[in-house]
Amino acid sequence: MQFSPKINNINHDVFLSKQHETHTLNMLEQLSVANNLIFKLLPLFLCINHPKLPGYLINYRLGKIDQYDDNAEVQDLVKQLFNVENYQLLPEISIDGIYTIGSVGSIGQSKKSDWDIWVCLPESLTEDQKLQLTQKCQGIEHWAQQIGAELHLFLVTQNQFKHGTQNQLDNESSGSAQHWLLLDEFYRSAIAIAGKPILWRALSPVPIETDNYIDFGDIPAPPAQEYFGAMLWQLYKGIDSPEKSLLKALLLESYFRDFPNSVLLSQQWKSNASAQFIDHYTLLLNRISAHLTKLGDPERLELVRECFYLKCTPNLSYLGQNSSPNYQQLQFQELVKQWQFSPSKIRHLDCAARWSPVAAQNHHQRLVAALLKSYHLLKEMAQRHHVNEALNRQEMAILSRKLYCAYQSSATKITRLPTNALSIHTKTSLYFRRALSPQNEKTWLLLDQPPVFGKDCTIAQDKNLIKLLGWAAINNYCASNSKIQLPGDISQWAPKMERTLALLSSVFGQTTKATKNALVQASQVDQIVLVLNMREDATTKFNGQALMMNWIKSNIFSIGSDKYSLVSSIDLVYRNSWQEHHCIEFTGDRSILECISFLFSLISSASSAPKIKIECVGKHQRVLLSDKVLFLFKECLTIRKKSTKKGIKVKSLVVAGKLYGLFFHPERVEYQAINSALDLYKKLNDNSLTLIPNNQGLNQQQNPSKLAQIITEHASSGYVQFFLEQLDDGIGVYVLDENNHLSNYHQDDQNEIELIKSIYRFYTFTKDQQNISQEKLDISFNLPQFSRITYTGNFINIEPFDQHSEDLF
Repeated sequence: MQFSPKINNINHDVFLSKQHETHTLNMLEQLSVANNLIFKLLPLFLCINHPKLPGYLINYRLGKIDQYDDNAEVQDLVKQLFNVENYQLLPEISIDGIYTIGSVGSIGQSKKSDWDIWVCLPESLTEDQKLQLTQKCQGIEHWAQQIGAELHLFLVTQNQFKHGTQNQLDNESSGSAQHWLLLDEFYRSAIAIAGKPILWRALSPVPIETDNYIDFGDIPAPPAQEYFGAMLWQLYKGIDSPEKSLLKALLLESYFRDFPNSVLLSQQWKSNASAQFIDHYTLLLNRISAHLTKLGDPERLELVRECFYLKCTPNLSYLGQNSSPNYQQLQFQELVKQWQFSPSKIRHLDCAARWSPVAAQNHHQRLVAALLKSYHLLKEMAQRHHVNEALNRQEMAILSRKLYCAYQSSATKITRLPTNALSIHTKTSLYFRRALSPQNEKTWLLLDQPPVFGKDCTIAQDKNLIKLLGWAAINNYCASNSKIQLPGDISQWAPKMERTLALLSSVFGQTTKATKNALVQASQVDQIVLVLNMREDATTKFNGQALMMNWIKSNIFSIGSDKYSLVSSIDLVYRNSWQEHHCIEFTGDRSILECISFLFSLISSASSAPKIKIECVGKHQRVLLSDKVLFLFKECLTIRKKSTKKGIKVKSLVVAGKLYGLFFHPERVEYQAINSALDLYKKLNDNSLTLIPNNQGLNQQQNPSKLAQIITEHASSGYVQFFLEQLDDGIGVYVLDENNHLSNYHQDDQNEIELIKSIYRFYTFTKDQQNISQEKLDISFNLPQFSRITYTGNFINIEPFDQHSEDLF
C-alpha cells in the first residue's frame, strides 16, 4: 500500500519557494509504507480522541491542531485501517502546529530514518493538560513502533526559546547543552506537517499577520560555552549513531572555528531560500567539506563522505542497468563521481549491515578517533575563549560516565561492537589459535575462519583467553551450540571452553543500556560469573585417590598430602551498573584468595548484592567445587554487608596448608598469612596502631615498673594475652605473646569489644575448620586471653573480659 503524500493544509506561498515544496514532496514520495502512514495520520490522531484510534485517553479534554481539517484521503485511510467512520474532530484548538526536525524530506532521509516531531503548544495550556497530551503522544508513539516506524514527539512552546530557557525534551535532546543549536537545526530542516506556518521562514515582501504563524524567535549568536556542551552531547549520541554524530560534531567544529563571527547553517539556508534551492543535508555536507579542506584533513574528509553515504543509504550498487533511480539516488550518483568512489567501495558501503566484525570494528575505531579529535580541537578552542561547561552537574556526570563506558579502554574491559553490528555475525564454529604478539608475549587469537596461509583472519586477540570468550558472548558472535576449533595439541581444551562460552552467552548475551539513575551514581557490580578450572585443573591429580577421599568434609582449598587447592584457576567476568563488562584471570593455589580480595574490593557494604553464577568446567567434582565456592562467596557477601566505617571484619581460610585471614576493610578487602594472634591483632588495627618504645610504654601516671610487674605476673606460655587500658585519647594495649614477651601499643578510635569479637570469631572458626579438614597447621589455636586494666586510687586492677564471654559470640 503506497499513498501519495501532500503537505497538510499549509499555505506555502509566503514562506517557501515552489522549488522547496517540489523537492520536499519528491523526498516524501520515497517514504516507507509505515512512515507514509505517520505523515498522513499523525495530525488526525492529535485532533481526535476515539477508542479505536492510537492515543485514546478517557476524559481527554484537549482540542485539535490550528488550521487543520482532514480530507477524503485521510478519512478513507481511517476507515480502511481502523474501521472508523463518521468521527468528529475535537472542537477547540489546543495545538499550534506539528513540525518535523532532522533528515526527513532531505537526501539524508533513508528507510531507517526516525521521525522527530515538535508538537508546538500555546502558553495557555496548564501542566495537567500538558500531561494529558504527553500520555496521548506516548500512545501514538507505541502505535508507530507496532507498524515498524520510530516516532518521537516533543512538546515545545514558542516562548521557551525566546526566554532563553529550554525544557528537558527527552533522551533525544541534550536539554541545556544546545539551546540555540537545536533551533538552528529546526529552522533549516523543519517541515510543517499541520498547523501554523513558521514565521522565521516568511519571505513575503508585504506585512503579514504574525498571529497566524508560529514564532520561536530569531537565533542570537550562540555563546561559546554552547559549543562545548553540544560537542559532549554528540559524543554521547555517537555511541549508538556514530555516523550521524560525526557529521554534527564537525558542523559544531566549523561553527566554533569562526567564533565569534560564526554564520549558522540556518542563516545560510535562509539566504539561499529566496534565490535558489539547496537541500539542507547537502548544505551540511558542503559546510563540513569546506571546513576540513581548509584544515587540510583528508582522512576525516574521506570518512565524512563515507558516513554521509551510510547515513543516507542510497544503495547505488543495487541499481540495475534498466532501473530508474529516484531523486536521492540521482543526487548521489553525482556525489560519488566528485568523491571518486570506486565501484568496489560503493559495494562495500552498501553491504555495511553485513560487514564482518573486523570491518565493523575498523570503521568504528576510525569514527571514534575522528569524534575524539573533534572534541580535543573544540576543547582547545574553548580554553582560548575561557569557556566553562554549559551543562549542569548531573548532566555532566551522566554524559562523562556514558562516554567513559563507551570510549575508555582498559586491560580488563571487554570491548563491544557498535550496536548496528550486533547479532548479525553469529558463528557456529569459533577458531582459536595461540601466537606471539609484536612484544613477544604469548597471546590468543580468535579467527573468523580456519587459518589460511598468507591471510590474516584475526577478528580479536588478547593474552587472556577468558577475554576472547567474553568478547564472543557479549557481542553475540556465538550461538548457544557454537563449537570451539583448536589445534590438535590442545584440542582437549575445547569442551571446557564450549561450556564456558555457553555460560557467558546465557548470562551476558542480552544487550542492555545503563539507566540514568545508574549513571548518576558510582558503578556497582551487578552480575558475576566465575569459571573454575578452565585453564588449570588440579582435580586431574586425583585419579586413584579419588575413591578414598571424603569430598564433602574435605577442605577443597587444602587437600591431599601435598596440601594444594583443587581450585587452581578462576576466570572472573562481571558486569557493572554502567553496563561495562570486565574480566580477569587468577591462577595457582591462592587464586581463591586473590579473586575474593579483588572482587569484594569492588563491592561496597552499601551496594545491593550482585547476582552470582559459578560453574566448574574441570574434569572431576564439578558440582562439589561449584557449590563450595558459591557458599564461600555468599558468606563473604554477608561479611561485606556488615563492614562499617570503623573496625575490620575478618574471615579465616586455610589454603594450601597455610592459615590466611581475609580482612574486610570498609574500602577494600585483602588477605594475609596469619601465624599468631598477635599477627591478627596487628592486621586488624594497622590503620591506627602505634608501637610505643618500652621506656615510654606504660601509663606515666602510674609506676611503669609496677604495672609491668603486675602484667608479667599474669604470664603463661603458649598463648597470647591482651591487657586493655582506657585512656583519654584512645586505648592502651599491652600484649604478652606466646613467649611472654611484653609489648605496648596505642590504639586510636577502636571499640575494644568489636576487636575482641573479631579475634575470638576468627580463631573459633579456624579451630572448627581444622577439625573438619584434619589440617595440622604450625600455629597455636589456644584462644587469646583479654583483660581490662582499671584503677582504684593507687591500686591497679586486672579484670578478665571472659566474665562477659557470652556477649562476645
